[in-house]
Amino acid sequence: MKKRAVGLVAGVLVAVLGTGVAWAEDPPDEGQILVEELPHIARRSVLLSLPPDPDTALEALATADQGADRVIGMHLGRLHPTPYESTPGVAPLVGLLGARAGLLTDPAHLQKKAADTGNSEVAILLLPIDATTAIVIMPTEVVESDPQATPLPERRVDLSELTYEVNGETRTVEQYMKDGATNAIGFMHDGEFVYDAYQNGFTPDTRHQFWSATKSVTTALVGIAVEEGRLESIHDPIETYIPEATGTAWEGTTVEDLLQMESGIYWVDVPVHQPEQLVQMGMDFHSNGLLGLTRDDYLLELTRVSPAGEHHRYNSADTQMLAWLLERVYDESYSKILSEKIWQPAGMESDALIMVDRVGNAFASMGLFATVKDAARFGELFRNGGRNLEGEQVVPEAWVEASANYDEATGGGPRGYQWAPWSEGYSAVGYGHQRIAVAPELDMVGVRFGNDPLDTVAVKEFEALYLAVAEALGEPDGIEDPEEPEDPEDPEDPEEPEDPEDPEQPEDPEDPEEPGDGNGTGKGRGSGGGRDGAPGQQGRPASSGTDTAPVLLALGVALAALGLRSRVRSAR
Repeated sequence: MKKRAVGLVAGVLVAVLGTGVAWAEDPPDEGQILVEELPHIARRSVLLSLPPDPDTALEALATADQGADRVIGMHLGRLHPTPYESTPGVAPLVGLLGARAGLLTDPAHLQKKAADTGNSEVAILLLPIDATTAIVIMPTEVVESDPQATPLPERRVDLSELTYEVNGETRTVEQYMKDGATNAIGFMHDGEFVYDAYQNGFTPDTRHQFWSATKSVTTALVGIAVEEGRLESIHDPIETYIPEATGTAWEGTTVEDLLQMESGIYWVDVPVHQPEQLVQMGMDFHSNGLLGLTRDDYLLELTRVSPAGEHHRYNSADTQMLAWLLERVYDESYSKILSEKIWQPAGMESDALIMVDRVGNAFASMGLFATVKDAARFGELFRNGGRNLEGEQVVPEAWVEASANYDEATGGGPRGYQWAPWSEGYSAVGYGHQRIAVAPELDMVGVRFGNDPLDTVAVKEFEALYLAVAEALGEPDGIEDPEEPEDPEDPEDPEEPEDPEDPEQPEDPEDPEEPGDGNGTGKGRGSGGGRDGAPGQQGRPASSGTDTAPVLLALGVALAALGLRSRVRSAR
């Protein structure tokens, strides 16, 4: 009977754990692996979660009052180490419940769910609370932004009535947000923030959980560490920097193996290792170390199922080892490293939060909380080849290219350096269909924060919406300004593409491979980012039509030219 039960459980789990695994050849037998792993899971969950010796137990009990302060503070917000949301990444309960009630009584919401279901999609009805973003059982640390950061350039465009098509149905952006599965969206075009929308109580100031999109941030930090000489080579074995890995399943795994998720370490995100680790870390935090495991203790107990560098398996443990690596080579907390190396140099406008364990180790395969605008700015950083809006190099350009290299013949991997490919470029992706989608050829970055891990229409619908936005913004007349319609008789308009003040616009001499080098870097990597320096914009001058006006124009003609300038800016 016991064997049948184990076989049944293994059979059910095998159906799930196949996802995210891409074997080159001769893949390991997943069912057999799982059966062999069950004793290890029991060992980690029971034996290793107990105090290793009486002294450790006594120390945990002696300092229990200090731990209790942290626990109570985290859950109530009174002593929470961040002055923001009492529960990070979750909209205020009143706002969330109000939004949910509004959606459930809105015919447009029910109509969309019915249409998706009719199209054979899995469409989950709304829960009273946002279950997927409420999984916050760990404390967070602040990732400080730069108080003097330059605000993100904006060119606001109302996209609410823009239409797109999915499964043969035409919908508007406003209808898209009625689904309730999307908490927030935001778009940048040509270096400017053009549109955002929110649902379920979320606002522009709410820090949303990135989930696994955090992985793309972590690998970017590794690229900076390599550039600064903190790592000699990505081909070094991990025990070079983390001696504790010697003698464990991690020994011999290179940094590159971790970046490309080819460590060979056994990992099934859901329903095996990720819940198990969260429970262990949560127990450790809430019991002040009496029970459970820290991040590092848990990682060192994982098992190997294939040689390092042979097979790609989606593996959050690989990213967590990279976070441990960063903390070790910088001798700083992950939150401080991220603040000093990306958040402040990139010009993020709001502080972020990062989930940590009891002793301050960052989760870093998930657990980053940030606003839509800052998520978009991170995507824009990559669209511009690793440069911020002022043209300063933040992430090495070669690393940006390698991050989206999916060609194994040239050293790439199925997910690059933990950026997923999509039809127009590459994307940081996460549970609940989080997206920071970069489209270099479209001069676009799109952000989607969601709470729908099971909705099957989510990915293709956001992509359809993204492409519709790109098409509308890419055409001068794609979205008209009702207040300032274009004057077809204006004699200045034909001269716009040939503005002598902007000779580098059609072709950036600093970027000869701009049309697309096969690594997802494409065009849009210039040093600008704002309207006057945005690369990749064809036939649009950076300066207004007044710059080429003849010096003998009368005052009335000059005023007309100023009107044209206003129209050009609004069109952009």
